Amino acid sequence: MKQNDKKQTVLRLAAGILAAVTLCYAVPKWSLVIPVRAAETVSAEDKQALKKMEEELRVLRENRTFAQENYLHALEEFKTAELDYMKAQEAKEALDSEIAALESEIEITSSLLNTYNIQLGYYTEQISIKEQEIEERYGMFLDRVRINYEESFTSYLELVLSADSFSNLLYRVDVVASLLDYDKHVLAALDASKKDLAAMQFEYQTLQYKAQETLKALTEQMPLLEQKREESAVLLSELDQKVIQALRSKELSEAQKEAIEASYLKKAEQLAQAEAEIEEKIRRAQEEAERRRKEEEERKRKEEESRRQEEESKRQEEESKRPAEESDPPQTEIAPPADPPQPPPSDPPDTPVLSDKYLWPIDPAYKKITSTFGERISPITGKLEYHNGIDIPAPEGTAIYAAESGTVIISEKHYSYGYYVVIDHGNGMATLYAHHTKNLVSVGDVVTRGQQIALCGSSGDSTGNHLHFCVRKNGTAVNPMNYLNK
Repeated sequence: MKQNDKKQTVLRLAAGILAAVTLCYAVPKWSLVIPVRAAETVSAEDKQALKKMEEELRVLRENRTFAQENYLHALEEFKTAELDYMKAQEAKEALDSEIAALESEIEITSSLLNTYNIQLGYYTEQISIKEQEIEERYGMFLDRVRINYEESFTSYLELVLSADSFSNLLYRVDVVASLLDYDKHVLAALDASKKDLAAMQFEYQTLQYKAQETLKALTEQMPLLEQKREESAVLLSELDQKVIQALRSKELSEAQKEAIEASYLKKAEQLAQAEAEIEEKIRRAQEEAERRRKEEEERKRKEEESRRQEEESKRQEEESKRPAEESDPPQTEIAPPADPPQPPPSDPPDTPVLSDKYLWPIDPAYKKITSTFGERISPITGKLEYHNGIDIPAPEGTAIYAAESGTVIISEKHYSYGYYVVIDHGNGMATLYAHHTKNLVSVGDVVTRGQQIALCGSSGDSTGNHLHFCVRKNGTAVNPMNYLNK
């Protein structure tokens, strides 16, 4: 009787252990829904780059707000002064700065929108893969639930109760625990997949919202940019018309007329000073370009001389290794007569050259010249003024091309020339292109004839969209029509 009681006690103990193990390792289905954690669907570098772009956009928006405030202030001062050229020029410069800030904002906004779309596409693909993965794992889990928790509990119990000793009993309980532990890992993997999916969906929704807001901002910015460009194009032009009308008015006093003319002359002095600054900058840039060219030529000459010396040394070494009996008798070679020295080429005169010397620097559809090279009569003062190039009107955004191959030595923004580019062609020749809405090349770029270098605009001291084209020879402006294909 005591033996039976002992056996019953062991069985009850085994059943209790098995029940405890089963409760420890069984995980109910509702536990699959848990809080979201971050999903590593996009690399840390991509996320950092995106964050950097968003920060850059924030700074650009602040810059544009500041530029807009400056323009409104300058415009108010100009309206108060009414016919003051210097105030008008200050307002034009402030407006150009606002336009530049808006263009930069649009550029980074467009790039940011493109990045959002790329990452949204990635998340869409990963969400689809993760959903398929969860579906497959959940199917496997259901199979395990049906086998382990509906059919096999009795088998597990029998496995334990059939132990012939207490140590064997503990071993079999450990086996059952291992099987249940496997089920636990299956559930853990399924949980992790559910977390990743939820995180991906959250990231996708966040990016989608940002993309929609960015697209909305871009849609609003484009018309604003066109409006600002039109405003910039007419600001100084309208002033010229108002000044001419005012000077013709009988109601204007002589003192007022003198004040207007003084303002205009002050502006002319400012432009002359700007031209002198740019001339000096071009001169230094050309000297630097020429210095680099000579250094490169000298480097190549030394490399060639070194190569020839090495070949000669190798030839002499091979000859010295020949047996004396195989050596040929010395031959006396008669050197061919040297060509007579040629005089250095002289600089071409400032006269028309071959018709294809320089390419027309803008879209060929636009050939009208509104302002020629040389002296012209000012419509304001009636006095002679100097124009160092030609003006070719064209719509904003029209392509501007390099008239000849060369190296970009200047690409920047100037209060007078606006966005402008200077290309050095060697032999003292350079071409200048001004008043762009955007430069497409940088200092040091080597450009080829016909390559697009800028977009036509009205930046700087400009009364409308046009290209100011200038040819410079040995630091002096010359008539571009003598160097262009007419």
